[in-house]
Amino acid sequence: MLRMLLIEGIMFLICIGGSLAQQHNFEKQALLEVVLLVDGSGSVGKENFTIVKEWLVNQTLKMYKAFGDSAHIEVLQYAYMDNPSDGVSIEDSKQFVIPLVLGECVNNASCFTPRIMNMTYLGWTTHTHYALRRVMEVEFLKSQSFNISKKAVIIVTDGEADDGDFLRSWHEKYKDTVTAFSIGVGNGISLNELRTIANGGTGNDRVFTYQDFNALRESSFDVITALINSTDLMWSYWSPCSASCSPGIQMRTKTFKKATRTLSGSVFINQTKACNQDLCALYYDNDLRCAGPGIIPTQCSVDAFRKFLLKNVNWDEIGQDEQIFESPVKGLRMKLKQIKSPGMNIKLVNIERYDATKP
Repeated sequence: MLRMLLIEGIMFLICIGGSLAQQHNFEKQALLEVVLLVDGSGSVGKENFTIVKEWLVNQTLKMYKAFGDSAHIEVLQYAYMDNPSDGVSIEDSKQFVIPLVLGECVNNASCFTPRIMNMTYLGWTTHTHYALRRVMEVEFLKSQSFNISKKAVIIVTDGEADDGDFLRSWHEKYKDTVTAFSIGVGNGISLNELRTIANGGTGNDRVFTYQDFNALRESSFDVITALINSTDLMWSYWSPCSASCSPGIQMRTKTFKKATRTLSGSVFINQTKACNQDLCALYYDNDLRCAGPGIIPTQCSVDAFRKFLLKNVNWDEIGQDEQIFESPVKGLRMKLKQIKSPGMNIKLVNIERYDATKP
């Protein structure tokens, strides 16, 4: 007798304004690469730039929650541009602050959060076209996932670009390569520029505006939802557990339709997770279909059998004499006893194991 129981009944282009990260981790290729392009011009201000950094962290967290390790994210702050007469190539330019490059800190909040929050504020002017060129001509090209990834840029800005006349040519050149999202904050934005970046000036598709930086901070999943809808990167439902009465695995698939211009088909990525790890959760009060020797832990059988008896047995008919109930699991039976006396009504359950091979 074992025991006695006492039962009581794309690319995000953010024009706002880090140091270039030194450590690189390109072990895993990405099927979605997103550059958050932030305006760090003087009109933003240090206090608002702190809000922007908090927003960047939150958006990065939400993107990794939505896409997992299949996404890589970069943050790039811009403001001033090099003087063409200085002969500095855009690849060698020191005008950008990049705390996080594609492939770093993938889905690792303890890694990317301090990098973003410690990003220094540039100040100065707003050269959005120059920053967009840097993203397309340098940042994406450095990625080992360049040939397979779907690309997005999200720009956050609070004013008109000093090189805004070139934005339409940028859109026409890269519209089939990258999906752009424009976010404008405050009264100084140019809606025409935002539209040109995001969709060539055809409307408000992938364009978001906020009256101030506090409103930006309070924004939730608007951009994330638009990114999901624009990239066709949706997970399927989890498959049934591979085992019904023991630990198994479940799988789901994410489809990336035509990830690049040169990719004619679709790319798939599979994700798996363990299931039925808490085996006792499989057994309900009136369900012992998984019961069987060598299949489930004995304790699960005991718990399921006891719950079934306590729920279904008419205790009033048991009285003070023990009654024995055989379990579907060989080698296990229960003795039930109800003791009634003045002021006392106790239900006793003895769980007993025996050698099923012997009479």
